[in-house]
Amino acid sequence: TADNLKTLAQLLLSVDESRYALDVLEAAMTEEQNRFDLHKLAFDIYVSREEFDDALERVDTLEELADTPYLEKQALRLRVDVLAAAERLEQAYTLLNARISDASQNCTMRDHWLAGMMAETGRRPAQAISHLESAVQLAPGDPRLLTQLADLHQTTGNLSESATLYEQLADIEPSN
Repeated sequence: TADNLKTLAQLLLSVDESRYALDVLEAAMTEEQNRFDLHKLAFDIYVSREEFDDALERVDTLEELADTPYLEKQALRLRVDVLAAAERLEQAYTLLNARISDASQNCTMRDHWLAGMMAETGRRPAQAISHLESAVQLAPGDPRLLTQLADLHQTTGNLSESATLYEQLADIEPSN
């Protein structure tokens, strides 16, 4: 089963056999193509091997498979992290920012959110805030976006705006 193959892959990893672990994971993913955990483990192996193009392909799949808000956020974060590790973050941000700036493009909340994550990782807080504010306009009340925006305002010293956003979050998600 796919679970047994995943366990075998993890065992192979524990003895530094990442190439064989990937082969086993490929077999597991052939059996169960829509398992986020299998693709995430393959992603982790590719990153550890510095095979960033393969890792980015896995991120594409992880984004497609993300069926919860948490998994969607995790997939976007993984994309940003691997781009940074591959020293391609600046280039990817420039391309995405140009696409967002082109009025003829129908950019989504995801595009703005990803650009915000990229700008934040690239230490561009003003641009990150701008992109996240655009994302919030497209998805008002999204707690993931509001939390990230509130955190960013707090980090940049804009405590008043941060507090306002946290108040909004308290109204949206009183249990958190």
